[in-house]
Amino acid sequence: VMSRKPNSGKVKKSYLARVHGKFPTTKEEVSAVELQIPTPNQQGTLDKEGLEYVKRTKVREPGVYVDSSLDVNEDKKTAYVSMIVSYPLRCASKRKGEWECGIDKGKPSMSRFRALSHDEKTNTSLVLAEPLTGRTHQLRLHLSAAGFPIVNDPNYGKDGNISRDRVEAEMKRQKTARNNHNDNDEEKEKSPVGDDEICLCKSICRFCNNGGPSAAFNENQLRWIGMDLHAFRYQLETADGRKYDFQTPLPSFARTLELKCLNVLSNIT
Repeated sequence: VMSRKPNSGKVKKSYLARVHGKFPTTKEEVSAVELQIPTPNQQGTLDKEGLEYVKRTKVREPGVYVDSSLDVNEDKKTAYVSMIVSYPLRCASKRKGEWECGIDKGKPSMSRFRALSHDEKTNTSLVLAEPLTGRTHQLRLHLSAAGFPIVNDPNYGKDGNISRDRVEAEMKRQKTARNNHNDNDEEKEKSPVGDDEICLCKSICRFCNNGGPSAAFNENQLRWIGMDLHAFRYQLETADGRKYDFQTPLPSFARTLELKCLNVLSNIT
């Protein structure tokens, strides 16, 4: 059942994401958002399948829209509007598993986001994210295109690919060490033979060097290397009308949510 597509109307998925910047909370702020997409990607047309999909599902034209359908609070003082981002997505690299926003040969995609809180110290926002279609990486791409990339996103965030950067830095360090200490037997033992990336990865891997996952992973490492994107709630209805609601505990980056924000999450329908 969980493999059914969200756009079938039978499954609704809700995620929590920590993004860079102050996420829009008013209609005026949402209206001022401009998608950051290269000009060439804005050209072209959807294929026949894409056009039929838009007609069938009523996916909006590419752009940013204000949506007030999630206003569940009783007092208007804490009302946060939602932002809908609609833009086609297409595969940019099958080898790397990366996608991009692009109209030509793109698949219609639409997501809805709502700000929950903002941390002035880190200038990050906690956002409720809902994929209204079921495209690969669509939440990550739509948030990045809107100017609010997910914290620690290795593909579409502003931090870059942290794991790759770490390997490249280690490669450079060890190459320098070998050049400076060719006559040092002890240093040669510490350095892997050649510039083989697998050997280099193993040389900096705590799992390989210290004998297991307990040495390799802790919460700080997971928060740094992993994305701050969390599958929070799945709601589904089976073909025979039975309804299910699955909810996970809040991730560490969202445990300081205020009560009013928790009320918003509990009233998602």
